[in-house]
Amino acid sequence: MAAHVSDDPEIPPTRSGKSAPGTVRLFAGIVIAPFAWALQVLVGYALAAHACYPVDVALAAPLWANLRAIVGGASVVLWLVLIGGCAIAWGNWKATRPQANVSPGAAIQSGSGRPRFMALCGVTVSGLFAIVLLFTSLGILWVPSCGA
Repeated sequence: MAAHVSDDPEIPPTRSGKSAPGTVRLFAGIVIAPFAWALQVLVGYALAAHACYPVDVALAAPLWANLRAIVGGASVVLWLVLIGGCAIAWGNWKATRPQANVSPGAAIQSGSGRPRFMALCGVTVSGLFAIVLLFTSLGILWVPSCGA
């Protein structure tokens, strides 16, 4: 069997001498924030649906008096997950800074700009989903639990 040779270009080390972020870390910076938002929506919807419509008839008040606190607590945990994802994305962006010194034409030809682009995508996606998670969290606080 022949050894697999990667076509990926060498990534210059960071100023601290550490290597630039790997593929898993770059993808983590992109997907953690959307994952936190999606989980917040799924958990909130599942809990509210069961608490307000447990069988065939909708209830005027949720089954659990502290439903808003339960969903709010889940949101706090997912905010921490999102903040962790934002920190990873920002760290990726900072770690790929040496690639910013390469001319765009050279980066396109060699493919060396890919980690920098993925880091930028991670920062952008994380920031946008932080806004989305904020509005979803505000909805949990302001919208009545069972429609009344």
